[in-house]
Amino acid sequence: MATRTPSLLGMRRLLLLLFVVAASLTTAQDVITFHDNGPDSSCNCIVLLDCNSLRPAPGQRMTLQQVRRLQRLRCGFQGRNIKVCCPDDVRAETISTAAPEPSHSTTTLPLNCGHSAIPDRIFGGTIAALGAHPWMVAIGYRGPRFGSGGSVEFYCGGVLITSQHVLTAAHCFPPQAHVEQLNIGDWNLETDPDCDIDNDSCAPAVVVRQAAKITRHPLYSNVNYVNDIAVIRMDAPVTFGPFIQPICIPEVFDPMIPDPQNHPRALATGWGYTESSEGSPMLREVRLPFIDIVTCNASFKGELIGKQVCAGGEEGRDSCKGDSGGPLITTGLSGPPYYLVGLTSFGRLCGLANSFGVYTLVPEFREWIKETLRL
Repeated sequence: MATRTPSLLGMRRLLLLLFVVAASLTTAQDVITFHDNGPDSSCNCIVLLDCNSLRPAPGQRMTLQQVRRLQRLRCGFQGRNIKVCCPDDVRAETISTAAPEPSHSTTTLPLNCGHSAIPDRIFGGTIAALGAHPWMVAIGYRGPRFGSGGSVEFYCGGVLITSQHVLTAAHCFPPQAHVEQLNIGDWNLETDPDCDIDNDSCAPAVVVRQAAKITRHPLYSNVNYVNDIAVIRMDAPVTFGPFIQPICIPEVFDPMIPDPQNHPRALATGWGYTESSEGSPMLREVRLPFIDIVTCNASFKGELIGKQVCAGGEEGRDSCKGDSGGPLITTGLSGPPYYLVGLTSFGRLCGLANSFGVYTLVPEFREWIKETLRL
């Protein structure tokens, strides 16, 4: 039985980086100005976030015209960060690394949750809209199990449930797995910040946190993946905004409620395998039908023993390797907010007819989650 964890992401084209501009994590509020001359030998080439006169205000989106003007000052990259010819005589002052004030209590589930700034979605295994899933978290690993290279590899997803906690699958933490970082507010794993050129907009810079504590469910089994759920407490809280929001966890959920308009389908999201058999650097989404647990269990020869939900079974539409720990979400009859129904757990073959995906049924673990938040 294959768990849905990925292989190494392939080398990606760098072309999109030409369009990337940075959004600041600082408190600068000045109007953005641009240097109209291209880079030259006297260029003061530094990271955009360190350039006082060019860095944008926190959370500010930039138009395509601004992006193209800023490209003329591009002089290189430092990791994922764009470098520009900065007209400043000195570098910016050191940005404070103090943890932000929490948006709410970090030990209770938020009442204001499940809101997305993007009302329209495209289903069917397509790239998600920038900012459509502000609760998504990319989990990055480093270590011998994940290749000998020094780069961080993203093998699992997670979902933000408080300003300091991420919910994911327990099987995302095998022996020798070292969680290097958690990316919150990410969309394209190869760029920072993320820009949607077609819609002339950019997101703020990705927020990166480390895992301070990982709590797997005490009854998790890696044989049948029962109780496949875990809570990550981050080293510092994040601040909620348009691109960072928690998901709601319902008290109860029955996918077989006889109301086809209320819970007809769910939405799965992640950076996992696509039809090209490689991980996607872009966040993708797919709409899946819920499957009766009896029908699903028959296909797994009775291996499902409870607190699990099935979805999928349609040709070419599925969650897959690399989507592990990512969310399966839905709404009520009246639409948003969005509720977390499941966490991607396991399956046999991806995207084949009558091949179902199995998800941890999150509402069944609500009380355990609330208790774990206090640890």
